[in-house]
Amino acid sequence: MDVESFKAVNGGMRAEMLAGFPKSGAKLRYRGVHPFWFTDIIQNAERELRIGTVYTLNKREVASSWVAITLQETGDTQFALSFFEEVAE
Repeated sequence: MDVESFKAVNGGMRAEMLAGFPKSGAKLRYRGVHPFWFTDIIQNAERELRIGTVYTLNKREVASSWVAITLQETGDTQFALSFFEEVAE
């Protein structure tokens, strides 16, 4: 497979993968933490978020087993998308 074909396939797969996740600007309600591999992500949430509060999704990054997000209200601090539920607008 040539480089351009690989990029086309890889980009298409990434787009499909991201299609099921909230987009930048989506409203997310914090539900609280759950057992999670990365304790720093738990600590970030416990320190900076309040259960039941609605936040605005800034960026998302899909990893193999979880989705890291940042929120407009908290700058570059990372959280796990699984700590939230999407709020219908």
